Amino acid sequence: MRKGSKHTAEALIKIGLSGKGRPAWNKGRIGIQHHSKKSRQKMSMTRTGVRFSESHKLALATSKIREKNPAWKGGRVIDSRGYVLVKISEHPNCNCRGYVREHRVVLELFLKRYLLNTETPHHINGIKDDNRLENLILFKTDNAHLSFEKHGKKRMDDIVFDGRKYEKNNTNR
Repeated sequence: MRKGSKHTAEALIKIGLSGKGRPAWNKGRIGIQHHSKKSRQKMSMTRTGVRFSESHKLALATSKIREKNPAWKGGRVIDSRGYVLVKISEHPNCNCRGYVREHRVVLELFLKRYLLNTETPHHINGIKDDNRLENLILFKTDNAHLSFEKHGKKRMDDIVFDGRKYEKNNTNR
């Protein structure tokens, strides 16, 4: 059909539309309201740019407080790749939601500095949620990490921290 031309009445019946352009399943349902009056009022206020009252602002603010929100899980979640994320909004390398991977935080606390973006942690036993220091190796670059993963080769100058050499009772930090 060319642009600008209209369907005939027979064609509209065949494609399932009523004469006014509404789908056939929606015939006679024009007067049904799907939202409550209060919900429609809020949607209207949002569309027109009317600001919420102070009570609305207070309700929105308290719903975002971490511990008071019923969906709060303690600030620890597991991402789609299986890594544990910790909520630290002030961290310089946090994602857009304020989460940082826990194994990076564990290494940062031990090294007493932030990790560089080029430094790559590795889980020795392959379990991504086992973030003990004894299970982590920190490589200077991603290439060093990949060569270790593929070939088992490692050069000592490529490793910043090796958890296999860490002793739990080590007090010389």
